[in-house]
Amino acid sequence: MAGFRGKPNRHIRLKGKTYQFKIGIPAECRAYFKGRKSYVESTATGDLVTARKWRDRRERELQDLFADIRSGRKVSDEQASVVIEAEQLREALRAEDDQDQRWLIANIALERSEALERKPSLQGAFDKAWSGEEEVGAYVEVWLKEINLAPKTTLDYRGILGRFTAWCKTAGHTIKGINRKTAGKYVAGELLDPEKMTRVTAKKHLGALAGYWEHLRVRGHSAHREGDSPWAGQIPKERGKQGTTEEPERPFTDEELQKLLYLDTPAKRGQPKWEAELRELALVSTLSGLRIGEIVGLTVDACQTDAFDLAKAKTEAGVRLVPIHSKLADLIAKRCEGRSGQALLFEEFKGLPNAPDTLSKAFTRRRKALGVHEGRDGKRRSLVNFHSFRRTFSEKALHADIPEAFIEAVIGHVGDSKGKKSVLRKSYAVRGESWEQRVRCVEAVTVPAPKK
Repeated sequence: MAGFRGKPNRHIRLKGKTYQFKIGIPAECRAYFKGRKSYVESTATGDLVTARKWRDRRERELQDLFADIRSGRKVSDEQASVVIEAEQLREALRAEDDQDQRWLIANIALERSEALERKPSLQGAFDKAWSGEEEVGAYVEVWLKEINLAPKTTLDYRGILGRFTAWCKTAGHTIKGINRKTAGKYVAGELLDPEKMTRVTAKKHLGALAGYWEHLRVRGHSAHREGDSPWAGQIPKERGKQGTTEEPERPFTDEELQKLLYLDTPAKRGQPKWEAELRELALVSTLSGLRIGEIVGLTVDACQTDAFDLAKAKTEAGVRLVPIHSKLADLIAKRCEGRSGQALLFEEFKGLPNAPDTLSKAFTRRRKALGVHEGRDGKRRSLVNFHSFRRTFSEKALHADIPEAFIEAVIGHVGDSKGKKSVLRKSYAVRGESWEQRVRCVEAVTVPAPKK
């Protein structure tokens, strides 16, 4: 499995007629597993090849779990229970005015802490919650569950808060200790450093942090007042910015499309993983304008009416019906044939952790190997990437004299009044395009034939 190296039969052994999986639990994660030093589970198969595949999947899941435990994103049920108990006592103390009752509550908390002396990790969690010194990332998962973002955005926000939590642990900060001065120090040292991230990325980080802190305020975990977030205004607006000739990310040329759609990836040995699938993803995106996440999320049922039925998307405009291009009809029909309606159109990616990102990285390796790359000093991303297929769709439709409003409706994009968010040059006020107009928009996009 990509990302793992070692002996082919690592962590598995034959027990009777079935293979057993066994992996060591890191010392800092054992409290979550109630003190166990090893994780053991049957693969439920006597076939070595199947057992290896099972092992690869479980190994990845456990490594992710270990990482979550180390970062504080995941705690055991027992630890969560003592934290809730401490929070309830703290809330009761805060609400009580009678001094005798306050003394009684404080004494109960002290006795409970002493009762946990033989379990230092639980005692530490209880004492922090009782004193209000909670770890910064204590409520991240609760917040992410409540706001119900798209999977990709959820992963991004989890990483952003994980990064800040790690910084706070190193600096010794808790939720209670985050004020404007502390927030400003993090922004200046971590977000506004051009060596670490662009200003656009920094604003995305700040937005996630501000959203999380508003959740903490509403739920009573942070004492700041409404409208007085420690993150408000931490990234100043750029004033007097000089004009630049910075090149935007662009569509693919026809020559680049010929390479990406038809050529084999140069490889020293064997065929790279997902070679055929990456070509199909590229073709679907070019002839539909779909994002990679939208494509890998398609089910067979969502492709049954001569259209891609995108019932869930990252934006309201993203919920749409996209006509299936005539050049895609055979490919889609073949992938749907004999399959259940709930099956993924690209079933081979089922269970792949963060499939859009993983496949985007695989595409980047293929793209570079084929010589399709345009980097710029100071820019992390190439000017051409998987998103360039959407730009290619928009450009080709525009060159075919399709109105911009129709193109935006097909690709699931809405430009604002200033045109800042538009994939195109500007946005029209026209809306309410017919199905025939959408079909005409899609069919206007063509791809070059392979070179002979």
